[in-house]
Amino acid sequence: MTGGTTTQLDGAITLDRLASGYGALTISWSHTGEGRDLLALVDGSTVDPRGDEFVIDLLPGLDRVLICTGTARGVELPESSIIVANGSTRVECRLPAGTSYGVWPRLSLVGVDEFVVLLDEHDPSSGDLGPVAAAYGHDAATFVRAGR
Repeated sequence: MTGGTTTQLDGAITLDRLASGYGALTISWSHTGEGRDLLALVDGSTVDPRGDEFVIDLLPGLDRVLICTGTARGVELPESSIIVANGSTRVECRLPAGTSYGVWPRLSLVGVDEFVVLLDEHDPSSGDLGPVAAAYGHDAATFVRAGR
């Protein structure tokens, strides 16, 4: 993906060299608050919650981050989007409406060589933090919550 553009994530996108290696990625979800959380499972990356967003510093490099939405069991979520931005480069990950049963995997960010790769997880299931983390190769103790 070329920097300075807005793109819909469908499957996977590799950010260009500038968007992958300079500054920080900001991750936001328009539906945080009122029992709806934005969560990150972190493996070797610097993820800072700032308000209802995450900021991922790209300078030390990116390993793996799994972005999830979190709710109480049985919460109906409307269609929404998670936005990943680095300056004028924006990637929109559309989330379908559905019933959430806890932690719902939505988006992975992976460092591959010097590039950032975004993967739309298209995971239809949600559940408890421990099993979701394990299914994606993360430790449940490494989660970070935005907005706290």
